[in-house]
Amino acid sequence: MGRVLVSRKDLDHLCRQGFNKTNDKKIAVKKKEFDEKKYYFMGEISEFYKISLRSVERHLKLKGIEKIKKGRFTYVLKSDIRKLYGAPNKRS
Repeated sequence: MGRVLVSRKDLDHLCRQGFNKTNDKKIAVKKKEFDEKKYYFMGEISEFYKISLRSVERHLKLKGIEKIKKGRFTYVLKSDIRKLYGAPNKRS
């Protein structure tokens, strides 16, 4: 990686002006109550609809469906999945 040269004038200007404080603000995330009964985790979706996890991820991204990450599991609203794929086939 190469060097980056910054002039003394620019450094003085930056110090007088102050750093961009908008980057320091954290965006308040609206926390919803998480009811696990209303969500499928990705493994369930793959199993119920007999499609790969990668396909599920592609479809969710394509349709703009929101995923929620809780620990090591990723959850998606059951209503969104039913709209996307229809009723699940839970038979083995």
